[in-house]
Amino acid sequence: MIQQDGIQLPEFPFKELKLFHHILFHDEPFLSHVQDEDNADYLGLWVDNNEDAHRWLVFRVQPIDLKGYLEGKIPLRNLVLSTSNDFIFLTDMVDGNYVNTIMLKPTHLVADYIPEPELFYLMNIPKKYTEFFKQTLAPVPV
Repeated sequence: MIQQDGIQLPEFPFKELKLFHHILFHDEPFLSHVQDEDNADYLGLWVDNNEDAHRWLVFRVQPIDLKGYLEGKIPLRNLVLSTSNDFIFLTDMVDGNYVNTIMLKPTHLVADYIPEPELFYLMNIPKKYTEFFKQTLAPVPV
């Protein structure tokens, strides 16, 4: 796998990531929407593998930006490199466990792990997101 500089973490920073939806898959998922224990939204993007592990890029995503991506208006690259992300995480998954996790600034991510600028979502928005966006993007009463 490609060498990536960053801050080596002693363990994966999330106690639990719950799967919300696999957005893209081919044989196996390679872009998944997950939520942490506080229901904050993250995307997990498969970026590399070898015979021992699958490497995932995990980064926070705001619902409004996720909606823009699923509507085909924002490329995946913009979500990865978003200035609203102070840090992103690279982690290797081995036998269902997260190992070798590093934390880094999005701008320090090696070029091979950054999606191409023209990588837009071109399918219909999954039905599961209709209610999700209704709840997360609803105006706040004053």
